[in-house]
Amino acid sequence: MHKIIISLCLASLMFVSNTVLADSSVFSSCSTDDCKSYFKKFKKLARQGSPNAQSIIASMYSSGYGVEADSEKAVKWIKKAARAGDKQARYSLALINLLDKSEPSTVKKGIETLKMFADKGNSEASYRLAEIYLTGDLIEKDIYTAEKWLSKGANIGHSNSQYSLGLLYESGLLGKKDVDKAISFYREASAKHSLAHERLSQLEPNAINNIDNKNNINFDNIERIEVSAPELEDVLNFAFKQINAQRLYTTNVQTGSRIKGRSCINMLSVNCASMTNRQDIEYFMMAH
Repeated sequence: MHKIIISLCLASLMFVSNTVLADSSVFSSCSTDDCKSYFKKFKKLARQGSPNAQSIIASMYSSGYGVEADSEKAVKWIKKAARAGDKQARYSLALINLLDKSEPSTVKKGIETLKMFADKGNSEASYRLAEIYLTGDLIEKDIYTAEKWLSKGANIGHSNSQYSLGLLYESGLLGKKDVDKAISFYREASAKHSLAHERLSQLEPNAINNIDNKNNINFDNIERIEVSAPELEDVLNFAFKQINAQRLYTTNVQTGSRIKGRSCINMLSVNCASMTNRQDIEYFMMAH
């Protein structure tokens, strides 16, 4: 019997919580005492130099979570986190740099950062680059370079890239129409992209019927397992403990203590070097 998880929880919170919270869309404007308390807790960690906390604080400033919304302060903390090496912050800063059209050097820096992420397999970065080269707003228009970046994203399953490639091949913008190739990209994207599904149904009705039949599931024979996603507060609490745990193990810049030079090994009766990341988190979650 097939089992379908209707709603997945964040089973591996320790690996994703900080990345999720660095996305400002996760937060919404909130002025309750609880929201203000979370803001103060993460602001303290951010001031102590945690790049993850700095990214989270930037998101809170951007959305007005626990504090009055302030885009300038959000950018300030994103820059701090990016300088400290936070990957999500570096990506966000690249997008911010692209908005400053008055400074060509800033735009160029943003594009170079996107290229770095795209070369490392970030499909969204590849798609953003393709958009830049397709529109010609920020850099000289170049359809063939756009195709290169779309292909990079399409190869790792990015449905927007697949759909856009289909449009390029169908329109003939690359020099010659290739409807068969367009159909192949629409087919790849159709399961996740409604416009690709629609275009494929117009160009190749039989193909779309086969795909729909293949994806058709008899829900009468499926056991449904309801798994609730964690509340934002649960993710915040976990992230706070995780960041604290990371700070306690940092022996170079920060020691996890206000006593200069006192590291985790000095302060706790555990062998820090022998503990795995998972054990680290579990230990501190139980201890605090």
